Amino acid sequence: MIAGQNITKPQQLIGKAVDDFGPASETRALDQYWLNISGVPYNSVGPNPNSVYLRASGGNIARVHDLETNVVQAITVDDFILSDLSSPSVNNTAYNGPFHVLFYTPINVLSVCYAVRDDWLSNPHNQQVLIKFIEAIYEAQRYFILHPNFAIKYEEQQLPLTPPSEIQYVMYFYPQHMTYWPYGNFNLLGPLSIQNIFENTNKFMIINGVISQPLSNSSVKPYGVINGYFELQALKALGPFNYPCQPWVNQQLIMAIQEYVPREFGSPPTNCHPTNTTFSS
Repeated sequence: MIAGQNITKPQQLIGKAVDDFGPASETRALDQYWLNISGVPYNSVGPNPNSVYLRASGGNIARVHDLETNVVQAITVDDFILSDLSSPSVNNTAYNGPFHVLFYTPINVLSVCYAVRDDWLSNPHNQQVLIKFIEAIYEAQRYFILHPNFAIKYEEQQLPLTPPSEIQYVMYFYPQHMTYWPYGNFNLLGPLSIQNIFENTNKFMIINGVISQPLSNSSVKPYGVINGYFELQALKALGPFNYPCQPWVNQQLIMAIQEYVPREFGSPPTNCHPTNTTFSS
């Protein structure tokens, strides 16, 4: 969530409006989650002096326009849009700034995922297809990390309406925030272990009102709601990935790799001169 008008705390949003994709969307779930844990009341009916109005809006560009013209005072958008609001020529009172990032998507919960039916997965041939599919996803992310120029060209082809400056911006932002992540999601250690991710996802879904009580990871047979087995086979097939020195590599990322990634999967870079790319007013 990006807020304007020099709003730096969620409590300052009370009586104001936030643009998102509306009910049942991921952006609405994120708004509800962060506002709930901040103790900030909200509604989806209309402006109210005692709560935050969560307003269903259009695409990212439309939402940026709403923020800059003061139709709303905050927006929940894709990370690509951060570059549009980080320039000193825009991030000022003339555009209803300064703009600040109030909330990010938590990295310790399940977000977008791929799911298959258990009856499909019971077929050994399909299991191999799934492993190759997962392997291809992580191989592509590794290639993007090793070859940022290729990633930029590819994404410009896939996103012809997205300005090149936005794509170049996320080529730093995504790896630094573990969105491009070459080590999988379900075989990590510590706070990002599969047990903690599932527990935190239950909490996330309860807080934003999607479920009323925790689900059991064994409630779906035989593999559960989430399972690291097939991902592990894909990671073993790929082999270890030793993170390269890149402009986005900072000490925080190096420490994250050391804490979360089993050593057989790879290691953080050494002898880099890391820089820290941040978004601020």
